[in-house]
Amino acid sequence: MSNTLEKLGQVMNQMTQDGYALIMLSILIIFFLLYIYSLAQEKKKLREALEDNLKVFEKAFEISEDAVLILSDKNEVMYANNTMVRLLQLNNTFLLKSFKSIAQVKVKKDWIALDQFVKDNRVGTKEKVRSYPHAILKISEGDEIPMNLYLDTIIMRTPNEVLCDVISIQDMTKEKERSSTHFKHQLTNLPNQLQAYHDLPSFFSKVHLEKNKLALMLLSLDNFSMLRSIIGYEQANAVLKKFAT
Repeated sequence: MSNTLEKLGQVMNQMTQDGYALIMLSILIIFFLLYIYSLAQEKKKLREALEDNLKVFEKAFEISEDAVLILSDKNEVMYANNTMVRLLQLNNTFLLKSFKSIAQVKVKKDWIALDQFVKDNRVGTKEKVRSYPHAILKISEGDEIPMNLYLDTIIMRTPNEVLCDVISIQDMTKEKERSSTHFKHQLTNLPNQLQAYHDLPSFFSKVHLEKNKLALMLLSLDNFSMLRSIIGYEQANAVLKKFAT
């Protein structure tokens, strides 16, 4: 062992500065190649996890009339449904690319870029959904859309846990065409079945991604028509309103 070290010392003493520089350069190249390889492997795992999550997103959001966008903690686009792609005019290679949009939003008085607004108003894991009703989205000059904007977060496993932003845009130009009671029960003013069909897909998707549980309770009033025939419509309706509150 001592002879080996002695010979190694002799070789190093005989080396010139160029020799030392060549060894250092070789070491740097090896570390750089290992770094590139680790990045490629991480990207591969991310794409595989993203493909699995995309199947969930497509089932939950593709049928939605609302525009939905999901961004990673690094501001990379993890998902955008067809409505969002059309609304923000995203190209075909938007997945896993940094989100930069020419769209601007006006929540109060001033216009601000949509991507900057999302960064400035990021929702924490324990916070509720942030809603910005009666906001305005501007894609280009003269093209302003009244909207309701919602910001939320989900924990996505890709394969590590990543906190992602969920941006939902509800185009109010379509909502104006609907009756104000479209999603409400006319008698109790509670959310109706259409509202459930509208909201449940996003709930199911979030619960699935975060591996949590969702309890859905269905209540039905038996023999309500019989109650109406006994005490009359007005009194039965009053009972129903009381039950709803």
